[in-house]
Amino acid sequence: MRNLLIILLISLPLFLSSQSISENYKSAVQHFINGNFDDAEPLFKSCIKKHQHQDSVRYYLGRIYLAKGNYNEAIDLFEDVVDNNPNSSAYRHWLAQSYGIKAQNTSVLKKPKFAKKMKKELLKAIELDAENVEARYSLSMYYLMAPGIMGGSIEKAKEQASKIRELDPIRGIIVKAEIHKHAENFDLAIQEYLNGIEMEEGNIVLYYNLATTYEQNKDYDKCIETYEKIIVIDSSRLDIYYSIGRIGALYNVQLEKAKASFEKYLLQEPKKNQPSLAWAHYRLGMVYEKMGESALAQSEYKQALDLDPDHKEAKKALKM
Repeated sequence: MRNLLIILLISLPLFLSSQSISENYKSAVQHFINGNFDDAEPLFKSCIKKHQHQDSVRYYLGRIYLAKGNYNEAIDLFEDVVDNNPNSSAYRHWLAQSYGIKAQNTSVLKKPKFAKKMKKELLKAIELDAENVEARYSLSMYYLMAPGIMGGSIEKAKEQASKIRELDPIRGIIVKAEIHKHAENFDLAIQEYLNGIEMEEGNIVLYYNLATTYEQNKDYDKCIETYEKIIVIDSSRLDIYYSIGRIGALYNVQLEKAKASFEKYLLQEPKKNQPSLAWAHYRLGMVYEKMGESALAQSEYKQALDLDPDHKEAKKALKM
């Protein structure tokens, strides 16, 4: 299944009473929402030791472990939470997510085991709450990406897309576009996203997905144009400058704009989930190389290595 980490969206825990919420817990939740998992984790663990908010804390720790790639620990926590809350659609959905990511990162022989568990939990989550759009989205992606022998089915993915569209029209459009992209019908996928943008003009997710689809369709100018629209909507999205520069570096298009975009990106410290400055220097080096500026390219590659001595691509570019 396609990288499920892109589905690790922020959602608030269920089944938590508003009474006697500890300060550690509140601080941990805030760190989690801000994406500061390293700060949130010890605070959540302190709540476990004090027997505070047990299931909610295990839920959050499971999410953190998933993001960090500690799949077995995440599965253990989500299984405990589901055992204690068997009628929780939300918790079953996240248990399914943990099985799905484990399936991606285990041996070929073990993949069917975890894929089967994922599908089972998703179906149960939807049985418990037919309006759980996140679970339906995950199930649609399962049907879309899994081989037939493991229960994959384009028709079932389309069925879920229709049901999702009834509950959340924009999410339904995204699923329908994913189905088109899976069949390499990029023009149809693009039209789906454009229809969605007509419905929600400021929806950055739609613009971002549209930009990546233009890239898949080899329409790089349209891709860059779409990324630029994201910056108009939200000028704080400096990571989009990296995306623009990356397109220029990889496909030898709009090199001056790519150069300027990387220079803009390099003015700030990236967030944890954004490309590193080392990668920005390396990509800028690629741009300079395509512009025939070998000395400047070499300088950027060296700066990439200064920031990340293990950067394989920079070493290769410097013939080290």
